[in-house]
Amino acid sequence: MQFSYQLFHQTGELKRRAEIFKQRLQSCVICPRHCEADRMNEIEGFCRSGRNPLVASTVAHFGEEPALVGKNGAGNIFFGSCNLRCVYCQNWQISQPRPISPPLRGGDQGEGDTRVSPSPQPSPLKGEGDRL
Repeated sequence: MQFSYQLFHQTGELKRRAEIFKQRLQSCVICPRHCEADRMNEIEGFCRSGRNPLVASTVAHFGEEPALVGKNGAGNIFFGSCNLRCVYCQNWQISQPRPISPPLRGGDQGEGDTRVSPSPQPSPLKGEGDRL
């Protein structure tokens, strides 16, 4: 059995798609924010990511149906630099490598860790102050 990514590599389709992706990073419109940062030259956009993605972790995941995980688990890749910046994000430690504000500890405001976002600041990047 041949996987589609193997066929893409053999036919040159993978390389063609990678080139298209690189072009889109020159004026980044990869996500719905369309910040147009030149990530190929390490200019960070709204997601705070440069040319290469931040891989926070990889893991073999067994928590799905057997047909999806097989014998070795489904391969999960967790990326950092999420562009949503949800105030109540459960994964902010990996999705926001440089948090907007540090977590508060129990006793500061209620129990457990909470995340507080400062009021939006003006920025030259489109949508920088937006919060979802």
